Amino acid sequence: MSVQRIDDDSAPDLAVSRYDLLLFALPVPLLLGVAWGLLASTPLAFAVGLSGLPSVAMLAYGLFVDAPSPTPTARAGSGRAPGSGPSGYDGDDRGEHGPGPCDD
Repeated sequence: MSVQRIDDDSAPDLAVSRYDLLLFALPVPLLLGVAWGLLASTPLAFAVGLSGLPSVAMLAYGLFVDAPSPTPTARAGSGRAPGSGPSGYDGDDRGEHGPGPCDD
C-alpha cells in the first residue's frame, strides 16, 4: 500500500478575503433574529424583519461602498478580441449594417 504525500508547496492557498468574511457574516443577524423571535415574546416576523436590516446594510456596503475590484487581467485592454466575451457583445450597438435610423 502506497501513501501519497503532499508537499507544502503544492497545497492550495486558503487565504480568506474580506468578502468571504462578509458572506459568512450576512446570515448571522438573521439567525439572531430567529432566536430572538422564538425565545422572546416578540412576533417572529418582526424579529426577523428587524434583524435583517444589518444584513441589508452589510450587503449594500459590500456591493456599493467597498465593491470588489476587477483583476488586472479582466480590465479593458487585456488583449481579448472584440466580441470574445461570453455573450459575444463587443460594445458596438450599431450592428453589421452601419448606423441605425436614430444614429446621425
